Amino acid sequence: MRIATNNLIVMGIATVAYVLIDFFIFASDAGSFFGILLLQLGLIAVAVSPIGEAILRFIYGSKPLTKREAERVMPIFNAVYQRVLEEHPDTNKEIKLYVENTMSVNAFAVGCRTITITRGAIETLSDDEIKGMLSHEFGHLAHGDTVLPLVFLVGNAMFLALMVVVKIAQLFVVFLTAYAQALFLGRIVNLLMTLLMTLALFVVQALILVNQRKNEYLADQFAYEIGYGADLLNVLYAISQFEFEGKTTMLDRIKSSHPNTRNRINRLERMIA
Repeated sequence: MRIATNNLIVMGIATVAYVLIDFFIFASDAGSFFGILLLQLGLIAVAVSPIGEAILRFIYGSKPLTKREAERVMPIFNAVYQRVLEEHPDTNKEIKLYVENTMSVNAFAVGCRTITITRGAIETLSDDEIKGMLSHEFGHLAHGDTVLPLVFLVGNAMFLALMVVVKIAQLFVVFLTAYAQALFLGRIVNLLMTLLMTLALFVVQALILVNQRKNEYLADQFAYEIGYGADLLNVLYAISQFEFEGKTTMLDRIKSSHPNTRNRINRLERMIA
């Protein structure tokens, strides 16, 4: 599977950052440091394996299609898949379609071989609109966009966040029981270093989310390049009608993994014009 350059760059930066965070947290014990690294590598291996993908499908509620759903959507899925393979032969040949039993109009890609579409999208959208939506998700898989969050948001970051919380708790216990001024000062410095590592972890997560927003635009471009840009645009028009247009804070924008739908619409309209 090909992984886009922007994903490789962010993956490299995040890897270095996580190793440094591990080092600062466990620098006093080399055995613990290397043990934690091995444990993280094991978690990452599970996250990117078919087991990890199956776990995520369970978490997201991705279910096999019913016979009626398959009759409705599989010919559409296969038509888009064939177009994708014609234009990008290195795309994974084992991608499967699943359904999420909600009435929202949505679809998402997970891991290396999973696309999920909602029941609401199947029952609401036209054949061409579903093609536009699926082509966008194929774009994510073709670019390897789903590998990065799978590795660092699932296989690594949650574990590191837990380790930071445990370390802070340990430092507070020592802080409350400290008797000597030197020990007290040393623990304060240690606590500040831990807080800095927590901040670094937040920055890395923010970088990954910014990269995910860029990947949304690139997946839109992928859909356009294989001939489904106008169909995807119609889907975005429909989605934008139900979105709340209230004011968003800077933190909301940082935390979001998707760009504003109207921005995506404007960009696609410029491509198609």
